[in-house]
Amino acid sequence: MLDGKGKLSSLVCVLIFMTLASQVAYAKTQYVTDILYITLRTGPGDSFKVLRVMKTATKLEVIEENEDGYSLVRTEAGEEGWARTKYLVDDPVASIKLTQSNDALTNMTKNNESLKKENADFRKKVKELEKDRKRLESTNTNLINENKKMKKISAKPIALAKENDELKSLNEANESQIAQLSKENKEYKENTGRNWFLAGGGVLFFGIILGLVLPSIRWRKNKGWA
Repeated sequence: MLDGKGKLSSLVCVLIFMTLASQVAYAKTQYVTDILYITLRTGPGDSFKVLRVMKTATKLEVIEENEDGYSLVRTEAGEEGWARTKYLVDDPVASIKLTQSNDALTNMTKNNESLKKENADFRKKVKELEKDRKRLESTNTNLINENKKMKKISAKPIALAKENDELKSLNEANESQIAQLSKENKEYKENTGRNWFLAGGGVLFFGIILGLVLPSIRWRKNKGWA
């Protein structure tokens, strides 16, 4: 069993734990309202020592509120004290909102300037790409024209080779025809010489016969006349 001191110690621990738990569970963020300045005191009342003076829009963490209209708060620097609850608001006051709006406007202006710069760079790149496209189109056109010229030039040797083959074939045909004509001319000459030889032989033979026959005819005629 616990004695009186033990029970008291346990009760104090429970109270401290419950206080801390309630403080943690209750903690929320509020701001000093738009009244220029308020005081942060060591206790919940005007009789307590002033720790510091807080200006409008000071960010505070509210730990707890009491029924006397004071709240236990903690500054961003970690300093704790009591301030009047009626001077604390949940949303940022006009000055903070104005600052935030100005910051947002500044950021939007910077973003706008950045976007303008990016847009200008993009337009510049588009113009460069357009120039490259036109240059490539011109190069492509030149290549097409050169290709056509090369085809025409390459077609000439092909046509010449074809014509040469045709001339060779014609020449071979002419040579064959010439050879045939030469053969026929040779045969004609041989036949003509043979015919002349035969004709000459016939004339000679006929002359011999006449030479033999004519004297006999003359002798008979002379005898008859005698």
